[in-house]
Amino acid sequence: MPTSSGADALGEPTGDRVRPVPARSGVRRRSAGLFPGGDLPHVQHRRVPAVSPNAHDFNGNGTPDLLQIDRAGKVHRYDTSYDAATGKVSAKAPVVAATNWPQGQRITGTGNDAAPFAPARKQAGPSGWGVYWSFALGDFAGDKAADIVAVDSRGDLWLHQGKGDGTFANRTKVGRGRHVYESVLNVGDADRDGKADLMGFTRNGTAAFYKGTHDAAKPFGAARPVPLNAISDPWVDGFYF
Repeated sequence: MPTSSGADALGEPTGDRVRPVPARSGVRRRSAGLFPGGDLPHVQHRRVPAVSPNAHDFNGNGTPDLLQIDRAGKVHRYDTSYDAATGKVSAKAPVVAATNWPQGQRITGTGNDAAPFAPARKQAGPSGWGVYWSFALGDFAGDKAADIVAVDSRGDLWLHQGKGDGTFANRTKVGRGRHVYESVLNVGDADRDGKADLMGFTRNGTAAFYKGTHDAAKPFGAARPVPLNAISDPWVDGFYF
């Protein structure tokens, strides 16, 4: 199965490469980070306690799953497995996990392989989200609730502050000039100051780092270029929202 720099089956959209290991081993092994040079820290090899089931173990069997959504709204789930002898990750034949998957609505996992997603649907915010072309999720306001930042077609950056109940407030403008980016991504606390940070990626492979502030009125600092070792088009396929 090809590797990706994007959000993986373990539910860690950090940009680090993550190798799944059997749930019984109790560890995940993480390799060095993708931010060479600059002011961003280099992530060293370390052992991280794992939990079972994993964050994206939709059928509750202790191994991470992958989801594929087709244009008709049908969701296919691939159950993955890891062979410790060969170091290879493989996926079983896909199983249809849901149909008529709606765009822009909240879907709840059940942990039941027979019905991995609850039929009930809840509108997560106000309508009109079609004006955006890129999204990132994280606690950008610093209030312990997950927020959404989104870029519209004019390049304006908007914050939908989370209410802590799975819904979001009306948008407030928190930046402009992001039209140069193909996508924006929450990279977690990249500079280790306890605040969620943001990165923007262009189609030609350049990137910029935005330091998180935990201030809902101005959640990000000024752009700082990030070197990517001249990798051609590394993000467009992996991170498209």
